[in-house]
Amino acid sequence: KNHEMKIRQRSGMSITFPNYITIGVGTIDEDYRGEIMIPIKNNNNNGEYLNITTGDRIAQAIVSPVTKCHIIETNEVAGVTVTYINEHQKKIAHQQDTGVVKTHRGKGLGLALKYQMLEKLLFETKAVKWQTGNAGSNEHMLRINDILNHEPFTNVPVYESNKSDLLKRL
Repeated sequence: KNHEMKIRQRSGMSITFPNYITIGVGTIDEDYRGEIMIPIKNNNNNGEYLNITTGDRIAQAIVSPVTKCHIIETNEVAGVTVTYINEHQKKIAHQQDTGVVKTHRGKGLGLALKYQMLEKLLFETKAVKWQTGNAGSNEHMLRINDILNHEPFTNVPVYESNKSDLLKRL
């Protein structure tokens, strides 16, 4: 409860089998209780097959706590934030996604969610650093990170496009 699981390709797969396979990524919601399947695509066009057998380590899962903000009157979810701590770097917490439902934006919920998650990480984990990132166009979250005294750590290019521009180009 209050967690999600992200499935992704193990880094060794792309090194061991370059140009052979792509393992689909996905998010498993907290209420899902069924079988977890991993989509695999063979990218090799020369007719060779890759033999994957039971027990082969092809994917990995990251379980992340999810903090939700509910409106008391209706109990509907108004926002969510997701974080994770890499098992190999337990002193660094990664805040991945924070979102507020459009009808509840502008009421300080994004700041409240990030603050609540930061407080939880500080007191319930061994993390001593916190990393987060935002698209340059997300003025609200950039302002929140500024309020929380986050400082730029690295400059990684993030590319954006909107739906109408993509439809024109495709």
